[in-house]
Amino acid sequence: QALSFVHQQGYLHLDVKPENLMVRGLQLRPEEDTSQRMNVDTEVFERRTREQAGAIELKLIDFGISVKEGEQVPLGGSMFYVAQEVVQGPKGGGGSVGQAADVYSLGCTFYEVATGQPPYLPDWFHNRADKNWMFHYPDYEKLPREARVEYEKDMVRNRLSKPVDANKVPHAQAVRDIILKCLHPSPVKRYSTSYALARDLDGLLSRF
Repeated sequence: QALSFVHQQGYLHLDVKPENLMVRGLQLRPEEDTSQRMNVDTEVFERRTREQAGAIELKLIDFGISVKEGEQVPLGGSMFYVAQEVVQGPKGGGGSVGQAADVYSLGCTFYEVATGQPPYLPDWFHNRADKNWMFHYPDYEKLPREARVEYEKDMVRNRLSKPVDANKVPHAQAVRDIILKCLHPSPVKRYSTSYALARDLDGLLSRF
């Protein structure tokens, strides 16, 4: 909904990622700790969870590279979340950049919330015994710029040729379908607007 508001004002955010979402009010009561959920009546737990969700406030921040929709888009953003049409640019066959680019970045964020890591990672990460992405992210930041450029080119190629692994998303197929649609390599096959995405999410939530 926050992203939809930005788009309604005629802007593209272009840097949607977990670090740019501020959340307030997300707290677990002792009896709602995941290790103790079986000790709480399911109906009571669901009611309390809905009450807690209603108290959560989320803000979308950092509009440093935002542009008016239709203006030239800077080759910026965060490589693990940026849509390939932004990276490629018009000369690279990326085509025009619209709301679907922000939808892609939000889809990457959804995927990371669900799985603990972004959908595409550099090859060196997969060769490590410890698969904790957040633990190794500082190592990536310390790599020479030249090495990061090569890894980032690799990640863009992967996005164009290799579908995201939806099996890692530990949720219902309906949730996976929404995330996969956000992450489609082709912008025309994603949600065309953030409003359409918000509508599908609302429809999903109303089923629970």
